[in-house]
Amino acid sequence: MKKVSYDDWESGKVKLTDEIFKPILGWTTGYTYENDKVIEHRKVLGYRGEITGTQVGPWLGEVMER
Repeated sequence: MKKVSYDDWESGKVKLTDEIFKPILGWTTGYTYENDKVIEHRKVLGYRGEITGTQVGPWLGEVMER
């Protein structure tokens, strides 16, 4: 597993592959009740690529929103 920092990615030293990154979830931050269901909210610690296993921090979510 390779960990990629924001600085490495932004500098161009590391190129991320075109793959799906799934969230790595941490501790529970709370619960809400919507549509007759209890929904657990968890802190996103980072993301991991499904194919390569590349791990990045929570900054990926912010970058993808831009």
